[in-house]
Amino acid sequence: MPRENTTQGISFPPQLLAKAKGRAAERGLSVSGYVQALIREDLLQPDARLTREIQEKILQRLDELDRRDSPPKSKRGA
Repeated sequence: MPRENTTQGISFPPQLLAKAKGRAAERGLSVSGYVQALIREDLLQPDARLTREIQEKILQRLDELDRRDSPPKSKRGA
């Protein structure tokens, strides 16, 4: 019969572990439960690279539209 949970050792810098323990306690979780919840949440999110790519394309398009709608700059001394 397969095990329900598998143990995986993870190293944390002392300050990060202390903060993680505090946050886990605030939520009524063990550190393991807290880390599992964070991983589950991350895995449910859409691919962050796709989101950044879309944001960059939107910003590029907005810049193009802004340049197109801006009046041409007059040349000095002309």
